[in-house]
Order: sequence, then C-alpha cells, then structure tokens
Amino acid sequence: MILVFEDERDLKYIKPEKSRICLSTAHYKDGNHSLCWDFQEGGKLDFSVPVDYKPVSFSGHDSRCSVFGVYIYSEDKTPRTLHFRFFRKGKEQCGFDANISYTGWRSIFVKFDGDMAGAPCEDMDSLTISVSGLPGRLYLDQLVPASLMDPRSPVASQQVPFVQSPKKPQFTHYTLMKQIPKTSGKRIQDKDRICKIYEETILHNYGSMAKGVEEINSYYNDIGIVETSEGICGKPVEYFWQKEIYQTQSYPIPHSPLRLKEYVEILFSTACAYHSTKEDRFGDIYINMLRHLMDQGLQAGSSLGVLHQADYSLRMLYPSIFLMREAIDRAGLMDEVISMIKWFTEFGLIFVTENTHELVTADTLNNFSQGYFVCVLLCDDQAYLWALITWINKHLRPTAGLSGLIKEDGSIYHHCNHYTLYGMDGLAGIMPVIYVLSAAGIHIEQDAWESLSKVLLCMRFYANKYDLPIAMCGRHPNGKWQINRRMFRYWALAALERGDSLPVSVYKRLWDKSQAQEADLPLFLSDIPQEKSLEGQLTMNYACAAFHRWNDVLVSVKGFSKYLWGNETYMANNLYGRHMAYSHLEIIKDSLKESGFRTEGLDWAALPGTTAIHFPVENMRSLVYNLDDKSGFEEMLLSDQPFAGGVDNGKTGMFAMVISGHPKYDGSHFAVTSKYFVDGFVLCLGSDIQNDEERYPTYTTMFQKAGESTLKDGVIKDCMGNLYYPKPGQKIDVKQGVQTSKDQTGKGENSGFYSIAYIDHGIAPKGDCYEYGIGLLGREKLQYSILQQDRTAHIVQFGNTTYYAIFESESFKGGKWLSKTDNMLLLMVQEEEGLLKCWACQPDLGLYDHDPSQYDETGARKEVSVYSRQWIYNPVKRHNINLTIAGREINFNAKGGQIIYFTVNL
Repeated sequence: MILVFEDERDLKYIKPEKSRICLSTAHYKDGNHSLCWDFQEGGKLDFSVPVDYKPVSFSGHDSRCSVFGVYIYSEDKTPRTLHFRFFRKGKEQCGFDANISYTGWRSIFVKFDGDMAGAPCEDMDSLTISVSGLPGRLYLDQLVPASLMDPRSPVASQQVPFVQSPKKPQFTHYTLMKQIPKTSGKRIQDKDRICKIYEETILHNYGSMAKGVEEINSYYNDIGIVETSEGICGKPVEYFWQKEIYQTQSYPIPHSPLRLKEYVEILFSTACAYHSTKEDRFGDIYINMLRHLMDQGLQAGSSLGVLHQADYSLRMLYPSIFLMREAIDRAGLMDEVISMIKWFTEFGLIFVTENTHELVTADTLNNFSQGYFVCVLLCDDQAYLWALITWINKHLRPTAGLSGLIKEDGSIYHHCNHYTLYGMDGLAGIMPVIYVLSAAGIHIEQDAWESLSKVLLCMRFYANKYDLPIAMCGRHPNGKWQINRRMFRYWALAALERGDSLPVSVYKRLWDKSQAQEADLPLFLSDIPQEKSLEGQLTMNYACAAFHRWNDVLVSVKGFSKYLWGNETYMANNLYGRHMAYSHLEIIKDSLKESGFRTEGLDWAALPGTTAIHFPVENMRSLVYNLDDKSGFEEMLLSDQPFAGGVDNGKTGMFAMVISGHPKYDGSHFAVTSKYFVDGFVLCLGSDIQNDEERYPTYTTMFQKAGESTLKDGVIKDCMGNLYYPKPGQKIDVKQGVQTSKDQTGKGENSGFYSIAYIDHGIAPKGDCYEYGIGLLGREKLQYSILQQDRTAHIVQFGNTTYYAIFESESFKGGKWLSKTDNMLLLMVQEEEGLLKCWACQPDLGLYDHDPSQYDETGARKEVSVYSRQWIYNPVKRHNINLTIAGREINFNAKGGQIIYFTVNL
C-alpha cells in the first residue's frame, strides 16, 4: 500500500490529533498534491493502514528487507523531531525518530530490521507520526508503510543518521562529512591558471555532449518553475532508484517525474550555452533550475531515499557548477553548493588516512574525482589540494587482493575482478584532473604515473584497434564496447607535460592525424613519432587472461578460478554468458564485426575455445538470486580450482586452466586445458574431459562466426581466413546456416547466419581429450611436439622452446629439462647456445586455502556472493618454488601469478 495523497480517499486512513490536515498543491513529489500537516505542540497523525512487514529471508534466493519510506517537505529550518511508531493491535512493536531541520524535500527510507528500535512483526496494522518542537507545518507525500528493498539501498542522512549500510558500515555519507577538516586559510597557488585550464578542459572534453538551445528551452519550460509565497515549486525531480521502494507495491506513478540524470544533463548544457553565448538568460535558467533541484532534496545531509548509484546521475553536475561558479556566488548559493558537493561526493574520503581501497572503486574515480577537484577549487584551500593529490597517488598504486583499483600486471578492477568497462570510465573521470594539474606544473608521483600508464598500455594491447573482446566486457557481451578516447587523450596530454613520449606515440597510432580534434592539437604538433603496430604476448594473471598480437590480429583467452568469477550476470544483463571464461578464445582483426562476431543468433553454449556442455539456449539462461545483504540480484560464479593463468616472454606464451563447473548448473563438468601462442599460430589442448550430463553432448568449440566457412583436406577455414588444424581421428562437426538464439538481456529471440566448428566429446565423456591448431589469417601449421597431455601436465615443444603446464606436481614424473617441481607451475624454457632462459609462474593467487562458507551441511559446493567473502582483501600469497632444471636445483619466491625470469647454464 502507498499513500500518495492525490484525492480525499487517502485522508480516511488518518486521524489527526492537535493537527489539521488537507490536500495541498503548494508542494508535491508525485502527481499534483501532497498532505499538508499543520500541527500544534505534541501534534500526531494516526494511520490505520496495514504495514506489510516481512522478515528478512535467509534462503539465499532473495535477501531483500522491509523498508518504511516517506517524503517530507519543510518550509523552514526550525529544529523538530518526528517520532515514527508501528503497532499491532494497539501494541507498539518498533519505531524510530527523525530530525527535521531543513528546507525543501527529504526522503526517509528506514529498514525495519537493524535500523529501528524494538521488534517488528508481521500483521502490524497501524503507525503514528508525532512531532516534538514548535508548532508549524510539514508536507508528506508517497508514504510507504513497508516494502521490500535491497538492504544496501537505504543510507544514513542527517535526518536518520542511524541507518546502517551493510556494504561500508564504518563510512557513510554522514560519517565522512566528519572527516573533512576546517580550511587551512592558505589559498591555492596559481589558482587562476588552474581554473582557466580546467574550464577549457571541461568545454573541450564534454562540450560535444551538451544539448542544443531549443532542447534547453523546451525542457526548462516543461519544469514550470514558479516562485510563490511558500517557496519555489515545479515539476518533481526524482533519482531513478528512488522508485525501488515501489517495486513490490505494483504502484504506477500517475505523473512521471523528471529524471535526475536528464535534469543534470540540461544543467550542464545550460552552463555550456551560457559560456558560448554570454546570454544572461542562460545564467538565470541555470540558477532557477539549481534552486529547484536543491529544493527537491539535493542538499547536504539528504539521502534522496537511496544513494546507490546516484553518483552516475550527478557526475556532470560538478563541472557545470564550476562553469557557473560566478553566477552561483552572485545568487548567494555558494556555501550551500559547496556543502552539497562535499556530501554527495563523499568528499571526506580524501582525508581518510587508513586503508580505503575497499571503499574507493572505479565508480569513485568516474563519478567523484571531478567533484572533488571542483570542491577543492571552490574552497580555494592549498591543504585540500594536496590532500586530493595524495589521494590520487594512493589510489593509482597497485592494491591488495581483489580490492579496487589497479593491479601490478595492469589489470583494472571493479566488482572484485578485472573489469575494463568500469575501469575505463574511472580513468576517464580522473584523467582530466591529472592533466589539468600537470599543465599547471603539479604532477602525480612517478610510481603512481607508471601504474596508471601500465593499465592504459595493457588496454591498448588487448583492444583491436578500438574494439574490446567480449570476455573483457563483464556483463555486457554485446560487441559494442571500445576503448575511451578521452581517457587516452588526457593521458597523452599529461604525458606531454611530464616529458613522457610513449603515451603520445600510442595516441597517435590509435587516432591518427586525419582524426585529430581541436583538443588533440598539442599532441599532433609534437615531433613524437607514432607507435608501430603491436606484436607479441601479454599475460595478465590478475585478469585471468592472456593476449597475442600478430600482423594486427588480436587473440585473447579468458579463464576463471576459485578467486576470480567466470561470469557476471544481472537480472537483465548477460543472462546466457556463463561460459564466458571457460578458456574462451577470441580472434579480432580490425573490429569484432569484421571478425565475424554478432549477438544475433549466437549459440551461447558454444563460445570459441571453450570446452563445455552444449546446453540448449533455454537451459543456458541464468537463475539470478539475491544471495545476501552484501550483494544485489546478481550471479558471479566461482570455480573450486586455483590453477588458471599464463606465462610469457613478451613474444610467445601460454595460458592454462582447470575448468570446473559449478553445481548450480554443471557441477560434474571438468577439463584440463592449455593454449600456446607462437608467432601467429595457436595450439589448443585439452585432457581429462568428463561430466555426468546424460542429456546433452560436450563440445570444444573451435570457432563460431557470422560468415561462411570451408573444409578441405581436414583443414577448416573461417570467414576471417583463419585456418584450423584439428588432429585427425577426432569427431569434428562443421556446420553453417541460420541459428536462433536469445538476446543477452532476456528481452527476446533473434537469429543470424553462422558457421561453427567443434570437437564432439559425446554424452557424459570420461577422460576425453582434444588437439587443434589455429593459423591466423591463413598461417601455415607450425611444427610442434606434444611431450605430455594428461591431468598431471601438458608439455609442448616448439623449436627450441618447451612449454610446461604442471597441474599436479605430486604426480609429475619429469620431462625434458624440467625433472621435478614441488608446486603447480607454468614454465617456458628456451635453449640458446649453452644457456636455458626460463620464465616461470605459480598461477595460484592463494587468497585463501579453504572457505567453509562455500559449502553446505552435506559438503556440497553452493553459490555465494563474492562481496561477502572475507578473503577478497587478503594479499596475494607468496610461494616458495623449488625446481630441478637440467639437473640444477632452482628455488625462488614469488607471488601467485607473478612471472619470474632466470637462466640456467648448461
């Protein structure tokens, strides 16, 4: 039930004491009316309404909790306290108090369990709202007695500071405000120059995103902002996730409010129009819209009901405020605006000295970093500026475990895994700030710069030329994602200021002179040469991925482990992509589309390079649950195997993993796999393939492309011109035709023409194996020798280089060069004139040994939320490795996933 106070029917539920109530059009959050409550001292409203409270379910399928919600408007800042009490048959069960000392709208969302005093129970049948303080008037709208919500959504505010966040209970918007010190009184040196550069950067960087004058005027007229004796009023503005409290109420909002994100975009567009036209009317429009937005609740201390993801809607607000700073100051709003920025950006974070890596994510850099910069410049405090620079340095350095943001191998993290899309957005947010500071002669520290640069250098290696492999795109495998040009531009511009030529060279290769824009001119006027085409091998073990470049072709392989999830799936994203990391191999030349990738008709159970049970598409759809209060409705399945990773020497390399399915879908599925990348040739091996699935066959898919293929003399050619050399004697199927599939969002069926080739391991295989090679763009088959291929080890020799994947060291009997190891191992040994060059890696990240919470009472593995794991912030384990190579005992100490180089004299 929801009381929206649009007609007299809602008043029948309310009994006022020492109060007068009526419907009013003076202020409203929904429709055109709200409840106007005039009260005397001790005023009270009794609501005879069912309170549909439900205890939190611990089933592991739905962990939403019951939340009370209401919007309250105050016309003055007179301090008052509201007392909310909930009853069952006249007996008080639970309640809470709220502070009222503000002007404008505030939304109050409070969880029954954990936030309220008392013991809530089912069948509560009434609630009361009473007031302590001077007589006055308040307005109420959209009162929700109880509704199920994500427990992470309600957040503490100045009205209800006791609301607990399960995600970061120690640091909330409310507590972080207390971390902000008073200004030092020392003004920022060279502030005017910094402001000038930043203003130019905003207009260059985001100016193209601004709406036109006609759209601004139309939108502004639609708001209908008016000034009355009771204050400012206009069409309601609502943050998208505020509707979450209605989701279990089946409540259709009769009048659609303005969406906060679109409102902010118009604010930014208005600021740009003001700068380009110099017309005062745009200044007036901006100030009126800003005042209306603040009246709608965008003020310091407000929670907007929920703040989960609100930063995405607000990120363009802060640059707009900077552009309009003089007009805001003239309007007398500057102090309120600065306080608002500090609140909504969690500005106190930059002053927290203890470890904040679990709090600072790619989202923080994306959505808050420019808000921080704007706040620093508006406050004009040198101590604030140095605190921000220290914060940037700190969070661009590699972090421990699965915490954000950057790892030593160039991986960029979000959601406890390498996540290019979020990482790009994060760096796109922070890079303009780094550039502006560099242009003003203030540089981040060298180790932070090198860490940042490594991420971008890796990213330009695993994109071709702009397109990202779909396995690098998390829950968005739609083939539409490319590297972010703005991010690379401001990296290169900052590098130019530092005297670092490589980022400029990279930028010139990616976007040549014919694509130059005005903001690129300093780069193309430099005499730094363009980077050459990329060649070689890159291993990123924190991403559980490896990449090979040859003749402008990119080959990528993606795995998963007991630490790094294999798929991220939401209720409407990546619903069929749970094989995305089953040693998934992608080949890209120029772009995904030109390389034969489409989502229309894609067989999600047969992704290239994977060894998996070939479920029908309807069986591939994920069953997405809300497992606990640390996560939402999402699926991020873990393996139970630690072996997944690669090793390389910069030119060639290998990637190997043990595939172990999850009991939720394919718990009996197991395979040992390895892939070798040598000068445009890829060798793929598998062994000990087994499962108990008796309904559907198991395939190793060589390729699946939207185009024609040919088969001649046992060699298959795909639509790119890649040649596939399967070992004779295997059951090979090559098909082409129209396939029907499901859209990854779950919104419908689609179809497309495909050719597909796979090795059929049959129903419920027991110890099967496979072997095939890939010659990129028609590359001839290279000569190689397979020295061992079983569950213990895969050992392959190409020329003078021998590759070892030792899965079970205790069973390893020894081979050429390597005769003994006391640990799982990835090893390359290259023989050169009496010398063995060796590259070794222990792939086990070792974040934990055993996590009993991942198993039920019978010992069976169960689905858990990665976010609730206690081990995700543990440092990567260091391993002592003892080897015997060519009769020499070698020992070294290295972190899991780290590649170690050494030599052995023959």
